[in-house]
Amino acid sequence: SSSSSSSSQAGRKDVLRKKLLAEARKIQAQFLQGRRDKMEKLITEKYWKHPIFVEALQLERCCEKLEIDMSQMLLPLANLAREIMDEWKGRLRALAVVRDGDSGKKLLQPCLHWNQLPGWRELLRRLKSILCRKPGHGESTGIRPFLLDLQGVPRNNKDAVDKSIEVYLYPPLKNSNNPYAHLEEFVGDVQVLQKVLNIPGMPVLAEERLSGSKSDKSTMLDLVTKFNEVWDEEMFVAQYKDWYDLVKRQQELNAGTVSEDGEQQPSLSELAEAIRETEIELSIAMASKDQLDMVRKRLEDLRSSKAKRHAVLASIVQDVGMRELDEIIIVSPPEENATAEFPKLSELGLFGDQLTMSGEVLPLG
Repeated sequence: SSSSSSSSQAGRKDVLRKKLLAEARKIQAQFLQGRRDKMEKLITEKYWKHPIFVEALQLERCCEKLEIDMSQMLLPLANLAREIMDEWKGRLRALAVVRDGDSGKKLLQPCLHWNQLPGWRELLRRLKSILCRKPGHGESTGIRPFLLDLQGVPRNNKDAVDKSIEVYLYPPLKNSNNPYAHLEEFVGDVQVLQKVLNIPGMPVLAEERLSGSKSDKSTMLDLVTKFNEVWDEEMFVAQYKDWYDLVKRQQELNAGTVSEDGEQQPSLSELAEAIRETEIELSIAMASKDQLDMVRKRLEDLRSSKAKRHAVLASIVQDVGMRELDEIIIVSPPEENATAEFPKLSELGLFGDQLTMSGEVLPLG
């Protein structure tokens, strides 16, 4: 009888334990579902419908539409630049035309001066690098690099000795508050290019130095005809100015604005960071136990790797200190949540770029 009563008590405890576990799982599931609903509502109702975020998306759509429209006008010009730089090797020559003066005498009017040729080749080189189907090094499928050129933003020269050399498309203007100054210079250059390429025979191209067939000239004629049909100077200028105003507004949103009632609005970067953190929290709430275990194991591996790196670094510093300074230098471990930022150990040097492209292993010293 005593054994039967003890077995019945154990059975009741087992049933009670199962009920408590089921109730705990139910409460946990309800809690997780509540957090999921809260996070989803926070993203959809607070962040995605925030006026700053909505305006930023509208601005980006308008910028994309304007860039597509400008690309359609720049594409024939980019094709012309590729033809001149690739097939004609960028060989341009100074050009002057004869026109009738007011007194009836023939006058020689320069169209392209010899000291302008380097700037023209740089302009054609940058036009050649945009709207590429298969972009290579320094090339782009879009036109944003060239739009930055028109804003006076320099590009770093790919010089092996000094990569800090800044190359401008047009010389920077001092004491000028006109944000469209470089745009006006570019439009003027396009006018000159269109004029010299429409001269019969295209004397601006150094044909006598070209090692090719006569079919190249027919290709140029077709490209010039297409360019004449598509290029609309006034439309391009208006689209660029609209695009520039939209970009300036995006920069204001990214820096943070003040509402009409004087309340400080969050910046676009702060809003994006809040959305990112909320999405991470939502993904954690929706993850399964196995997925969370994998993430925890990965974090533990990263902590272990960080500790091993610190041990190696501390040992090296201590050895160097004892050998060179006759001092014991103790390297304190970083905080557990601190980001490990390791400095660059060495520069590439004079032949670093060539060795890297050849797949050679560079020394660390």
